[in-house]
Amino acid sequence: MLQEAKEPSFKEAVFIVENTFYDNSISFEEADKRIQILVSLAKNWMKFNPLKNYRFEDSATVEKNYAIYKLLKDTIFIKTRSEDTTFAHLPYTYDFDDFFAKKDWSKMFVLKLLAKHNGNCHSFPFLYKNIRKL
Repeated sequence: MLQEAKEPSFKEAVFIVENTFYDNSISFEEADKRIQILVSLAKNWMKFNPLKNYRFEDSATVEKNYAIYKLLKDTIFIKTRSEDTTFAHLPYTYDFDDFFAKKDWSKMFVLKLLAKHNGNCHSFPFLYKNIRKL
């Protein structure tokens, strides 16, 4: 990306830096798959929970931001196509243990947030930005 051989990608750049910490033990495809699942959940949440009585020019932006917020901070129930089974997507939580990552730098990572479902004021906005591309 730095040599302009390919299009710059925030998601890929973050992944490369974080995966270096893990000695390149994680595939980009696996990490991206987890993010794409979140993107899909947010899109579907928007589809089934449209904004009501908000008719301003930024309504698409508000709707997208609200869907991502709900995905990250609330439990979302997901019915299967047959609707006989319901799954719950649990909210992400704030990791108050070593939130400055003084003992463990991986506490700052999106990869850690995706794996453990908790993060800090660094990993949350990075994940948000990756989902925001929906």
